[in-house]
Amino acid sequence: MKLEANVVYDEDLLEKNYVFFDRQEAGRRLGFFISKKNIPVDIVVAIPAGGVPVGIEVAKVLNADFNVIVVKKVLYPWTTEAGFGAVAWNGSVELDTLAINRAGLTASDVNRQIEIAVKEAKKRYEELRQLIPEPDFKGRNVLVVDDGLATGYTMMLACKVVKERGASKVMVGVPTGNPRALSLVSPFVAFIMCLNVRSTPIFAVADAYQNWYDLSEEEVRTLITNFLKGRA
Repeated sequence: MKLEANVVYDEDLLEKNYVFFDRQEAGRRLGFFISKKNIPVDIVVAIPAGGVPVGIEVAKVLNADFNVIVVKKVLYPWTTEAGFGAVAWNGSVELDTLAINRAGLTASDVNRQIEIAVKEAKKRYEELRQLIPEPDFKGRNVLVVDDGLATGYTMMLACKVVKERGASKVMVGVPTGNPRALSLVSPFVAFIMCLNVRSTPIFAVADAYQNWYDLSEEEVRTLITNFLKGRA
C-alpha cells in the first residue's frame, strides 16, 4: 500500500478493525496524535453529523477554536448511506463521474439527488448557525475533521470551500480512512492525519468503531451547545 507523502498515519492501527470505542474516544486519540506532530492548528472545523463529536474532542486536546462546515453526500436514489459526490450549503458540488456512470444514473437522476442534498444542507446550515456563528478562516491554520473517509468527496469539497474562504493552511484529521479516499483529498491539503488506514475492498467507516450509530440533529446541537458553554 502506497500513500502520498502528506498522509500521516499510525502504523500500529494499520489494517485493523474496531480500534475505537466511539467517536469521542477516536477524537481524543486523534487530537493527541496531532499534538505530537507539533503542527499548529488555529481552528478545528467538523463536518456534521458524525464529525462533530470527533472534532470537539480534537479541539479540546489542541486547545483550538471549534466550528462546523456543512457539506452533505449526494446519495444514490435507492440508499440512505452510499453516495456519488457531495454538496455544500452554498451550492458548491463535487461529483464522482465514474460512480455515476457505473450506477447508470441519468442526468435527471443526478440533478434530482443534488437538489435534495442542497436543500438538506441549507436546512442544517441555517439551524446550526443559530448556535454557532460563521467562522473567519482568513490567515488561519484550519483542520477539517470527520469521523472517517469513505469516498473522500465530502472532505474534498469541505477543504476547497475552506481554502476559498481564505485559510492560510488547510489540513485534514480523521480517525479512519481508505487509501483511495486519502489519495483523492491529499492534493488539496497540506497534511492528512489518519490514525487507522484500511485498504479493504469494501470499506465502511463504521468498521473502525465498536460503538457506532447515526447521530441525530438534536444530538449534534446538544454537543455543540455543551462545548460552547464549557468554553464560555
